[in-house]
Amino acid sequence: MRRASIAGLALLLALAAAACGSGTTNHPKDADTGGSAPSARSSVDVSGQQGSKPTIKVSTPLKVGESSSWTLAAGDGPTVGKGQQYVVNLTFADGRTGKTVASTYDQGRPVVFTPQQGFPVINDAVTGKSVGSRLVVAAASKDAYGDKGSPQLGIKPGDSVVMVVDLTAAQPSDVLSGPKGASVKPPAGTPTLQTKNGTPTGFDFAGAGAKPRQLKVATLVKGTGPAVQAGDLITVNYLGVVWGKDKPFDESFSRQPATFAIGLGQVIGAWDKGLVGVHQGSRVVVLCPPDLAYGSQGSGSTIPPNATLAFVVDVLGVG
Repeated sequence: MRRASIAGLALLLALAAAACGSGTTNHPKDADTGGSAPSARSSVDVSGQQGSKPTIKVSTPLKVGESSSWTLAAGDGPTVGKGQQYVVNLTFADGRTGKTVASTYDQGRPVVFTPQQGFPVINDAVTGKSVGSRLVVAAASKDAYGDKGSPQLGIKPGDSVVMVVDLTAAQPSDVLSGPKGASVKPPAGTPTLQTKNGTPTGFDFAGAGAKPRQLKVATLVKGTGPAVQAGDLITVNYLGVVWGKDKPFDESFSRQPATFAIGLGQVIGAWDKGLVGVHQGSRVVVLCPPDLAYGSQGSGSTIPPNATLAFVVDVLGVG
């Protein structure tokens, strides 16, 4: 369940703003497969341990007429499919000055990109690449901050940008059609899940007792697939109900499964905490106290202030 509003870090907002940039999409050529990349590659040196902030040295000023990309280190995890979500750590250097101007490593968390939200040159560079890879994109101005630049980052109009991309997670490609595993009797105090033809429709709170004051996760089906880790992208079906109510305020079973990042603040705190360690194939009930849901503000007209929420979540894929 997405947060009602995600107060994104100022840096990440600045980075994502470039996705609109000049409105130009220029597919980068990859030095691994030829093209014009070697000239830019010879002017850029990237060092540092994978999974930590890299050191970028640029022969300045770096003039990039056509964006290019290359792989510094190939990962061995799942690959990013075309049009799929992915999670990356990004470090940017200004091609004019050579100065490193921004890094998600300084903010302590990576960023989730979708094809509609990310930089087109990064989307193209990571497509087909494996999780664990470190890539470099030498982005022409028109594919970065364009003729507006980014005053917040000190990038002037027309500056090229060197982007070091550490790919940390990919949208799951192995997605189940439903929960798969052994049924488990939930503990006392768990509201009874109601279903129709096997599809969740709501909860019966009779006999569930008082609202929980702390996060509780009850397993209904125990899957045997990979366990969710913080930073993963997961694909789920879900249904949410305000404690004591008859009708859900949101559900995905009548639409299609949803993909979210876990542990990165993209969803409510109860999901970020409660779904870590849950295995693919599992069906769990997540009971969310207000402080790990929508708190004193609630959300829209369907979730009142200080509401306790009950979710059923089917974990169908783990990326």
